[in-house]
Amino acid sequence: MTKIVAIDVKEKKQAAFIQQYVETGDCMKAALDAGYSHGEYGYQLRDKLAGEIRVAMDKRISAVAPMAMNTLAALSKEADSESVRRQASKDIMSLGGFDIQRTADVTPTDKRTDEELIESIGNLIKSSESIKQALTPYIVNE
Repeated sequence: MTKIVAIDVKEKKQAAFIQQYVETGDCMKAALDAGYSHGEYGYQLRDKLAGEIRVAMDKRISAVAPMAMNTLAALSKEADSESVRRQASKDIMSLGGFDIQRTADVTPTDKRTDEELIESIGNLIKSSESIKQALTPYIVNE
């Protein structure tokens, strides 16, 4: 019977540790608050109970998500700072899966060689009197 009580106490202490850790993010304080004799146990408990901590964190995040979304919505409408309103709007869009893609296609479409491009530039310069006048000081005659 003593063994069952010890397991029950251990489970209660671990559950208390998980709750405290999720609330504070401080594993040493969570270990002490849960009844462990040394705060250093918090690091071992954090690693040992990582799966259970993840579940508890997910529940906590789910519980506060509506409030966080309402806060972002209010900031996007009512913040005094333009940059705060813009960032709140970006965060809302990102959370909704509408991230802005900041990539560019830089695949060259012109297949001409360097020599062909230089010749083409030369022909453009020769064909435009205003370009020729503007670039005359920079043109080196070979």
